[in-house]
Amino acid sequence: MGCDIHVMAEIKIDSNDEWLFFKELRVNRDYELFSKMAPIVGRGTQCAISMASLPPNASKLSMYMLHRYAEHTYGHLNKNEIIQLIEWIKENYPMNSFRELIGFIEDPFEYDFFDKRIIFGFDS
Repeated sequence: MGCDIHVMAEIKIDSNDEWLFFKELRVNRDYELFSKMAPIVGRGTQCAISMASLPPNASKLSMYMLHRYAEHTYGHLNKNEIIQLIEWIKENYPMNSFRELIGFIEDPFEYDFFDKRIIFGFDS
């Protein structure tokens, strides 16, 4: 049981301010992860983000994909916030859970870009 979590990975390939859609990451339905990512729900879990919002410079494709699937509670995490979230995931879930999210940050050969972030939304 859980909440659908739609996650779009974005990258920067150099130091300019342009973020590019990279891929949609598969993330398991999970209320605990939802409460970790979404400050509105909380449910006693410290949230990874301080405010649910979408970045103003999100790529057009990411925004299209996100609004196509997600219905509520939007947000984003920068690379350091994703690392903190991954540490929490590793402490609370089996190693094979959330492989794509973990690989997006930790695999230096497949995903070695100037900067990375995720934007996300949820639906019931």
